[in-house]
Amino acid sequence: IPPQTLITGAVGPKNRGSFMSAKSALQQLSIALASVIGGWLVSEGEDGQLIHYDIVGYLSVFVCIFAIIMAPRLKVAKGN
Repeated sequence: IPPQTLITGAVGPKNRGSFMSAKSALQQLSIALASVIGGWLVSEGEDGQLIHYDIVGYLSVFVCIFAIIMAPRLKVAKGN
C-alpha cells in the first residue's frame, strides 16, 4: 500500500484514472519482460541443477535498490 500511495500521489486527481491505467499496463509489461529475461538466463545443466539462477537474483536485488533510490524523488502533485 505505501508504494501505491506514493505513486498515486505523484499525479493530480484530474489525470489519476488514465495514469493508473498506464501504470497497470506498464506493470504487466514489466512482469512479462522479467519472465522472458529469467527464461533466457536460467537453464538446466546436465546434472539437473539450475544454471545462472544466481544472476536472476542479482538482477532482482539491483532493481529493488534502484526503486529504493528513486522513491524519495517522487513529488506530490498539486491538489493532493
